[in-house]
Formats: sequence, structure tokens, C-alpha cells
Amino acid sequence: MRIGRQAATAALALSALLAAGPLSPAPAFGSGEPGSIQEETGSIRGTVVAEDGGAPLPAALVVLDGTAMSATSGADGTFAIDGVPAGTYGLTVTREAFAPLTSPVTVVAGQPVLLDLRLPVLQFEESVVVTATQTERAVSEVAASVTILDAETIEASSARNLQDLLRRTPAIDLAETSGMAARANSSLVMRGVPGTKRALLLVDGLPANDLGIGTLAALSLVPLESVEQAEVVRGPFSSLYGANAFAGAINAITRPGEGPPAADFFASGGAAGYYHFGTSVRGESGPVAYAFTTDRRKIDNVYNRDSRTVPRFAEDGSLQPEEVPLSNVGYEDVRMTGRLDFFVTDGWDVTLLPRISRYETGLDLSARLPVAVEEHKRDTAVNLGGIIRYTGAGALTAQIRTSYRYSSQRLSQENFTLAPTRQTTIVDPPGPAIRESVTHGVFPFAALTGQDTDFRSVLVEPQLTWAPNLAHTVVLGASYTGERGSFGDSIIADRANLLGSDQTLARVAAGIQAGMAAGGVPNPTVTLVRDPVIGDVFPLSHGQRERFDIFSAYVQDEWVLADKLRLVPGLRYDRHSEFGAVGSPKVSLLYALTPTTRVRTSAGRAFRAPSLFELFGNVVFHGPIPGLPNPDLEPEHITSFDGGIQHEVGRALRTEMNIFHNDMTDLIQLVISPQRDHFDWVNVADARSTGLELVANGQASSWLGYYANYAYTDSEDLATGNPLALVPQHKVNAGIQLGAALGSWRLTGSVDQRWVGERTQSSQGVPVLLDEYARTDLAVYLHPNDDLRVGVHVLNVMDADYQETAASPTLGRLVSVSLTVTPF
Repeated sequence: MRIGRQAATAALALSALLAAGPLSPAPAFGSGEPGSIQEETGSIRGTVVAEDGGAPLPAALVVLDGTAMSATSGADGTFAIDGVPAGTYGLTVTREAFAPLTSPVTVVAGQPVLLDLRLPVLQFEESVVVTATQTERAVSEVAASVTILDAETIEASSARNLQDLLRRTPAIDLAETSGMAARANSSLVMRGVPGTKRALLLVDGLPANDLGIGTLAALSLVPLESVEQAEVVRGPFSSLYGANAFAGAINAITRPGEGPPAADFFASGGAAGYYHFGTSVRGESGPVAYAFTTDRRKIDNVYNRDSRTVPRFAEDGSLQPEEVPLSNVGYEDVRMTGRLDFFVTDGWDVTLLPRISRYETGLDLSARLPVAVEEHKRDTAVNLGGIIRYTGAGALTAQIRTSYRYSSQRLSQENFTLAPTRQTTIVDPPGPAIRESVTHGVFPFAALTGQDTDFRSVLVEPQLTWAPNLAHTVVLGASYTGERGSFGDSIIADRANLLGSDQTLARVAAGIQAGMAAGGVPNPTVTLVRDPVIGDVFPLSHGQRERFDIFSAYVQDEWVLADKLRLVPGLRYDRHSEFGAVGSPKVSLLYALTPTTRVRTSAGRAFRAPSLFELFGNVVFHGPIPGLPNPDLEPEHITSFDGGIQHEVGRALRTEMNIFHNDMTDLIQLVISPQRDHFDWVNVADARSTGLELVANGQASSWLGYYANYAYTDSEDLATGNPLALVPQHKVNAGIQLGAALGSWRLTGSVDQRWVGERTQSSQGVPVLLDEYARTDLAVYLHPNDDLRVGVHVLNVMDADYQETAASPTLGRLVSVSLTVTPF
């Protein structure tokens, strides 16, 4: 049972009275009998425990007010202060993540005062984060910018995917190109670091970025119904996680099974042909706990709009908006996420983490073929993860994380190029024939191509955590990551439906021949062929198999320098088979000014390894110009500094202010060659971003929670002086969360509002300014009982028409209803 602070204070006072009462009789004044002389001091002894549950609390500071006397509780929560002069004092107990406790205590000479001190947990610090340090820590003990989205927040939100949920996080902005679809070209901006692959996605601590590419389409492939908590750590974290934790890390932690067997059946449907249905089962059976979620989703139009606006060059050379109809923009997927926990013996447990997904998405219609056809992408992914843990009674714990991942992609889309041609002319006048063969220039060619790509990855990561005393928690780890890619040829799928087919070239040649004959050339013969000749494989796309390996080692020490001061240094060494060794240091400092106010700072360096696709992948055409891989790429680097202050004003308000600065070097970009005949991936860009985050959240009442945050980001491409692509200078998020009782019914839900300032982007080499926009999302759920929930969701309530990226529409107003039933 939770005991209030007043009750705890009364218990302390009662304990002091008993110590000063019949159990401690005072000697008669002036007694001179041998052995009757009383000592002039006493002692205070006791145990510090959590008010809720009674768990012992080590490292609690117990101070006798007005004196220099204090003690720190040990591993079992006990403490002792000896040699205390007789009298009445104020006793104050403080510990990170718990509310301070102050109470009077009376010390009687020659007698110990025995106390049982119960500290209430700070409401804002009940959440535990593991991503920032790879150890379980309360938010108040973490020297990093962390946002936790808990189960209550997830269940009350209107989010369909993790990316919807992340939008409420400070200094994070997403630029989607395809609504809820799992598309790799959606961009995530974190603290002014742009791009599609510069943040690390984890599921239960295991890597989940898209295999071979490093992008974040997998954000759409983790069912929210399976997620218990999402942790967002802003700032580079290669010191723990290696490559890809360039701008920060996102960790989706799935629900474990517990208690008797239970099942949820859920379904929703709405506009644009949208439906979603599935089931979750969970429970415990002996030493095994299980939780599985499987679902299916489908939508006919991911944008819920009829057209999109694209920039086109006008006759005067300027870019002007043009409305283009939308078609073949549907999406469907099937997802399964599981968790099996085996409690083998005392101290040993094993967790298995399977995830399987399959999706298909339309990519609009071909634009240049004689007969327009639908383009599409299919992807099947299998993720098999496992964690073996040992948590004994000593100072040492250990675990081994492993995963095997497989992804198979089939891409069917139009490719377009300008292929060189050679004209051969034979003139057969009376006498010897004249033959001439010359380059005739380029001729447009487009074809529907099919391409298969397979990726595989293996991870093995043993880790030790050593806590020799209360001052140190050391994490030691090593890992091996092997990634393999098989890039298939771009095979022409339909040779009867080509732009610039051989028949077309023959007709053009016949026209040239007829013109020569009409001009008086005797007996001309003209042929026109591509050079080189195009076969069944689209130009420049050659299938191949490639691989790389990474060997890593890292160490981190959470060092409690003093009662209120925590230092966390860390270092990681990665050796990549393609570009060699990289070191990633980081150091963080946390100081508790008071139990409710903390300041922190950190500095670190991180890197992003070029992906298999950037190093060795297929040729990708950007318009008529091919983009080529580059096996000589070097890693990108970032050096980051940040600092912040956090303060809790009771349950009603928690505030936070953070500042950050990032210096980025060797950023990888597609750059057109001097001859303008192809693109290359090149380490070419240096950039910076500097910013400020302001955060406030709390419980306005027992039934109403709220949050608000603002991010200011000043970014710059150091070569051009322009702001970085898709990085807004200003962004505001605000919302409320409901949880009210209506008699025997319950009402839950949320309203989320975001405002994003202007951003810039390059389209066809020309800078494009994207206007500011505001969007509101709404969800309301009615719970007649614990086994039934009915909901209404409205995404983009005001039907705002805006662009997150140039030429890509955003979701129009989408209304849906949902039903969740828990029969057992």
C-alpha cells in the first residue's frame, strides 16, 4: 500500500517518541553511583526503502540538519549515524528519482533511534530508460536528452505507426513521402541532422534499420499494439551502438507476457479504403512468458487525395507548381511481432524476439512508356533475435545479444535513359559503295524493369556489466556484424512496351534514308542502332554479390563521483572491412542541484558507415541520368555538444531546456559528374546545426495530462551557406491526453497539434521553399468496461493541404473508427 508523506512523517515522530519514552528512562539528577554516568551521545540507525513495494534503496543520503553529520545507505538500504549529541533535530533523506523526506527526530544519550524511512517515488521519474546507457536507469539518473513514450501515451494516441508517435518528440521532424506506407525515402530530421538513414532504430535493443540501405521504413513495420514503451535518445551515440547512431537512437520495447492468458482482438476502418485488423495474445505458463501480435493493414490511397502538386519548369525557366493526378498509391502489409521469455533457473533467462513482415506498395504509374503501367515494390523481412542473460547475486551480470535478419525486395518500375546511338550510312552509286558510320547522338529509351535484391545480416554481441561498488557501473562489450547483399540485374520486363524501341529506331532510320533519296542521293541505306546495344538488362545495371564485416569493442563507466554528481565516460572502437578503424568517444556529466533539479552536459563523436547500397548497389536512374555506387566511400562523422537543465514542480509540471551544437563532416551525397552524364555517391558535404529545445509536460488534473515543446534549429551547409534540406528553423508540438471516469465507463484519448516552419529542398537542382504548416490529430476512446474499447480517430482534422517534401502530397483528412475486444 502507498503511504503518504504525512503518514511517513507521523511514523518518524512516533518512532522518536518511543525512543525517548519508557524504553529510555532518564537517570536521576545528580546520581553519583559508579557506572551510572550516562554518555552524552546517542545514534540514529535505520533502513531507507521505497514507499511503494518496500524495496531497499541504496545510495540515499541521510543528513542531520544543522550539523555536519550524514550517512549514505548501503546496498541493503541500511545506514547509521553514530556519536549524535542528545537533542531534537530535523532529519532529511534524499535520493535521485524519489521525493525528499524531512522529519523531526529526538536523540537520547546512550540510546539508538531506529527508523524505517519510506521514500515516495517522484511521479515523473517512475519511467526507466535503458537505451541511453544500456543499463536500467530512472530518467533522473541519465545524462542525456531522453523522451519516453509509455504504454498509456501509445494507447491514447491516434498514431498508426512509430513515425506518427515520434512527431510529438522535441527537435524531431519527419518528411513522409507516402503516408503510412513503409517507404525508405521518408526523411527523419533529429536536431538538425537531415537524411533518411542518420538515426538508429532498435527494437528491444536490436538493430532494425532497413537492411542494406540503412533507412527507416521499418518504423512502419512494428505494430504499435505490441509496443510497451518507445525511448528516444537525442544526440550521437556511436560510443555504445556504433554505426548509424549518428543523430540519436530510437528504441521500441515490446510488451512482455505476464499473468494469466489474455487476448485482444482489434479492428479499424475508415476513408480511402483503409482497414486494419489483428490480434494480440499474452500470458505466462510455468517458466515461459509469451506475447505475440499479428495484424494486416490496407489502404487504397495512402494520401487520401486525388492529385499532387509537382514543380515544373515554365517557358521562362522558372519552377511553377502543376497538379498531377494520383493513381496506384495503395499499400498493404502483414506484420507479426513476438516475444518469448524463458526463466531457465535463478539468475538465467532467455528471450526470443521473432519479427516478420511483408508489404506491397504502389509507386504511381509509368510516365514515358507507350502504355502506362503500374509500378510497385514488394518486401519480405524476417528478423530472429535472441538475448541470453545472467543476473546473479554478485557484482557481475552478463548477456549475449544475437540476431539474424533477412530481407528480400522486388522492385518493378520504369527506368529512363538517353542512350547513345550510331548511324551507319551506305551509298551505292554507280561504282564503289561509300560507307560512313558516325555517332548520331542520344536517343530516349525507357522500359519497365524488374529487380530483385536480397540482404542478410548477422549480429553477435556479448556484454558484461560490472558493479563492484555503489560508485561504479561498468559496461564492457564486443560485437560482430556481418552484412551481405545480392543485387540483381534490372531485367526489362516487357520488350513490347518500350520508349525508343528497335522498331522506333528503324522508323527514324527509314525517315533519314527517305530524305536522302529525295535529295538525290543514289541508293542510300541507313541504319540506326544503340551503342552499346541494349539487351535484356537495362543499361549499366549489373548484378553482383557484396559484403562487409564490422568488429567492435566498447566500454562505459557510470561513475558516481559524489552524492549528487555522476560522470559517464565511454569509448567504442569499430573496425570496418571496407574503410578501416573508427573511434567514437563520449563523456557526459550529470549534477543534481536539488532532488528535483538537475543539470547535465555531454560531448561526443559518432559516425555513419556507408551502406551496402551506397558502396556496391545497383545503378538508380534519376531522370535520364544514372546514379552509380562508390566503393571508395568513407564514413560520415559528427561531433556534438549539448547541455540541459530539468526541473520538476510537483506532479503538475515538469520542465526542461536543452541546447545543442553539431558539426558534421564528410556527409555522403549524390553529386553529378562534371560531364553531367552520371551521379556518384561522394563524401562531399560539411554542415552544422545549433539549436534550443524547450519542454513542458505534466498532469493538470487526475484526468488530464498535457505536453508542449518548442525547437529552434539553425542549420547550414558550409559549402553553400544555405539551410540544410528539410530542416525547419522552428517547430512546435502541443497536446493533451485524457483519462477520465464516466461512472462505470472510462474516456481516454488525445489531441495533438504541431506547427512546422518553412523548410528548403532542392528539386531538379533548383532550391524550393516549402511553406509552414499546422496539423491536428485527434483520438477518442470509450471503455464501457475493461474488455471493450470503441474509438474514433481523425488524422489531419482541418484537412490541411501542405507538403513535407517537394512533389510529395501529405495525408488528407482521414476518419476511422476502431474496436478492441478482450474476451479473456
